[in-house]
Amino acid sequence: MTKASTAVQVRLVRWSEHHAIVMLAGTALVLTGASLWTLMLLAAASFAALVWRCRTHWTISGRFGAANAVTALRLLGVLALPAVAAMSPLAVAGFAVTLFALDGVDGWLARRLGLASEFGEYLDKETDAFFMLVLCVLVYAGGRFGAWILVPGLLRYGFVVFLMLAKPPAVKERRSARGAWMSFGMISALLVAFTPFPIFYQPYALLMTLVLLYSFADSLLDLYRSPQEDGSA
Repeated sequence: MTKASTAVQVRLVRWSEHHAIVMLAGTALVLTGASLWTLMLLAAASFAALVWRCRTHWTISGRFGAANAVTALRLLGVLALPAVAAMSPLAVAGFAVTLFALDGVDGWLARRLGLASEFGEYLDKETDAFFMLVLCVLVYAGGRFGAWILVPGLLRYGFVVFLMLAKPPAVKERRSARGAWMSFGMISALLVAFTPFPIFYQPYALLMTLVLLYSFADSLLDLYRSPQEDGSA
């Protein structure tokens, strides 16, 4: 890893730590009576800071690129979800499905066009995490679940704060296909929760929350595994 890429990764890790604290604080404000738009504004400011701080490292070429543009479009859609929620739960479901369908397009474009970057990876995974958080807050605010449904949305941020405080051997988690499928299952459960069928969405969401907890626990243990244990030595 070059000095430049190491410096970028350190910058991204520091941003993710600050972002996690902002998201946890913003969620707490919403739960204590603040408007959901408070969380949206805080998130928008935090993501804007990420884009600005990494403006010379968006891609290998330095341009923002088509892949990051798709991720940014998804992020703008997530920021608009409270306005969509004012229409109807089914409107949220339809709009969120569209955003969900775009997930993966950015990664495909990055690989196909040779635009993969550390910045793009962080923008993508943090947009996914924010998407899940907003969906969790919306279904909780709609009275469809108890406060436990906020756990999936806050896991990513709690995990980052843990990394910041505990300082394990690895500075960031490894992304895996299994983890991606678990996140896919959790978001799909949240989307189903906007339908009028609690007999389906309640057990599904509970199951996927437990599965996601397992995934994060496994990622946490992975940070402490030696190279010999994971077979990479």
